[in-house]
Amino acid sequence: MVDQNVLPEDKGTGAPYGDFNDAANLASVVHRPNAVNFVVAGLDLNPNYTDMKVYMGSGRAIIEDDTAYATDSEETREFGVAYSAILEARTSTYETNNDVLELNTGINYVHVGIDLAEGDSPFIYVDQDNSGPVEPSFPIGIVDATNETVTETHRAPHLEFKSTSEIVLPKPSASGTIDIDLALSAWYDPIDATGDITLNFVNEYAGGNSLLLYFTDSGATGPHALTWPMNVEFVGGNAISEIPAGGNLEVTLRSPDGGTTWRATKSGGDFA
Repeated sequence: MVDQNVLPEDKGTGAPYGDFNDAANLASVVHRPNAVNFVVAGLDLNPNYTDMKVYMGSGRAIIEDDTAYATDSEETREFGVAYSAILEARTSTYETNNDVLELNTGINYVHVGIDLAEGDSPFIYVDQDNSGPVEPSFPIGIVDATNETVTETHRAPHLEFKSTSEIVLPKPSASGTIDIDLALSAWYDPIDATGDITLNFVNEYAGGNSLLLYFTDSGATGPHALTWPMNVEFVGGNAISEIPAGGNLEVTLRSPDGGTTWRATKSGGDFA
């Protein structure tokens, strides 16, 4: 059974009592699925192929575990907890009893882990099958001892989204100046013309932008003139300047520079 809870709470937030100062409570609060199992700073790998050990600079990592037990409240914090681990440099003159630094010929996987049973005991663990230690850990690099190469991994948070679906926004009874707001959507469908239309792009994102516009004239009141922003260039040089009476058209656009320039094509054509 899951221990139901809200963290953090005390009388200041309106609760009749305060939460215990359990480490598990803090580890539960700071856990974020997209902000665990990565190196915050340092932990650069420096293998010594004479000693056949991997040494490492000092640094900090965020390490995830599944659950933690809150002793004072006698409850289990589930669905993920996170720990911050700071490690001293590992050198030919310093390593801990928990470290496994030995390299084998061929591919070696380097993990950073934490021994929660010992306390303040982060460690480095090398294996050849990437299974890692039994303690909470994640891989921070690959050492090829045969070719003497190093690949450092998990040096930034890994972003994973449950959905990348775009909101589709219609523009019914469209005429006059129409704002295409990229902060709201990058897909406007349909833009149903009842008169001539002048488009105005707003809230472009820094860096790359893409946009899909689908125009219709469901009332067959056209044709209607279609005027684009000055910084829109059509592939081939022939701008689409009219929505046909009772017809439809689809235009795809992209901007590589934050909306400074836009390249457009009628759907079915090719980008430059």
